[in-house]
Amino acid sequence: MIDSETEKRLLENVLNALDDLYDRRDRAECWTERLLLATSVAFHGTQWEHPMAEAATAIRLSLRGDGTYDAKNTAALVATGDLRLQVARAL
Repeated sequence: MIDSETEKRLLENVLNALDDLYDRRDRAECWTERLLLATSVAFHGTQWEHPMAEAATAIRLSLRGDGTYDAKNTAALVATGDLRLQVARAL
């Protein structure tokens, strides 16, 4: 288990990454996917493990799909919307 201060820091990093995804920062999808995957490992055995891993997988799948950059970004936003709300509420 991780302490509450570390949990808060990790969640803040995730929220910042999801904000960058929303703001369409350069290559945000790629590094947000990686951050979510690493964060899911850090949260192993907690309530956050699976939502982080699922969001990372959803972003990865959206990037592999056909379509324009805008379509891929929109798919990534839809896939991470619920997680963003959960993280924001937790903070």
